[in-house]
Amino acid sequence: MAHPVVQKLSCLKYCLLNVAATSSASDFCQSEIFRPRCLPGEAAIITKAVYGRMSHGSRCLQDEEEVPALKNDPKHTGCFEDVLQLVSARCSGQSGCEIRIPDPEMEKTNPCYRYTVKYLAIDYQCVRSKSCSYASVQCTF
Repeated sequence: MAHPVVQKLSCLKYCLLNVAATSSASDFCQSEIFRPRCLPGEAAIITKAVYGRMSHGSRCLQDEEEVPALKNDPKHTGCFEDVLQLVSARCSGQSGCEIRIPDPEMEKTNPCYRYTVKYLAIDYQCVRSKSCSYASVQCTF
């Protein structure tokens, strides 16, 4: 039997295909808080969540000076972890949630050097609250 969070994610993804939604994508930097912004009566469904240091082009790294010796080091840039399950468990189907960066649970994934500045790249959709079922799982959002 699948993990309950995985079952919920599958159900939510299926239901999203049948619901009109607005999408949003952003990077959340150190000391910022991710709070999905949906209209009243809508819930956020997280579709992508990656934590680390994906590229030097992020607005989160604009003021950081590049260290030439680390330029091609994969534990410095291009280091990241998929945290969709973690973020979805906290936020998908909710009308409100917040995740402060850096997040202790995401830090445990350890995708980069310990003191490397990391950020959260996230995509989500706002959907009108509704209920549907998929593979015998009832989803309400």
